[in-house]
Amino acid sequence: MYHRKNWDYSGLGSFVFRKQQYWSEVDKLLELEEQGKILFKNFSVSFDVEKNGWVKMNLRLSDDQFYLRLSYLYSPFDDILKMIKNIENGSTAEEIYIDEEGVGATLSVQSTSNYLELDISVDVHNAGDIPDDHYKCRTKREVFIYAFRWAFMELEDEGFDPNYWDQHDEGYEYGEDETNPRETNTSFWEEPWFDYLQNDIVDYNPFQILHT
Repeated sequence: MYHRKNWDYSGLGSFVFRKQQYWSEVDKLLELEEQGKILFKNFSVSFDVEKNGWVKMNLRLSDDQFYLRLSYLYSPFDDILKMIKNIENGSTAEEIYIDEEGVGATLSVQSTSNYLELDISVDVHNAGDIPDDHYKCRTKREVFIYAFRWAFMELEDEGFDPNYWDQHDEGYEYGEDETNPRETNTSFWEEPWFDYLQNDIVDYNPFQILHT
């Protein structure tokens, strides 16, 4: 874990195993990766943490890949979480607006007539004379939820907390007239929904979603 500077692995020692066993385990990983590609064929999401309070939310809707930038000033993580929880609880329509400082995007989710599938659309509203971009796809309701759940898990593992982010670099010393978010905010990951996420996703079977 290259980004965990204070982790010490010296006590792990060395490991010896048969070469064939190694290749067998690698084959399992490749198979799991292929399953993931099939599962998230129409819709996928991931986050890339950037400096100074920015996060890229990478989205793929069908054949279109693009990203929306989330900043410390316009954090929509609470809106995203609320949207996912509502979809999981059976909501038939959700919409959130993401402000990227001059460029905005509307993410809309609409249930289809059979309820198990969702029509997802993203409209990017560019500033000036730049034409708007429109992306859309259809995916299973459960796939939409699990795609975000996996993305949140990876984001937490990266050590990023949406409720603590700000425009300053790590190690910045706050002045008396400045507010340190870590002293005033509650960790985003203390939201009860994430307890359910951590406990339930262990038993997650992608083939169950694919074949329902």
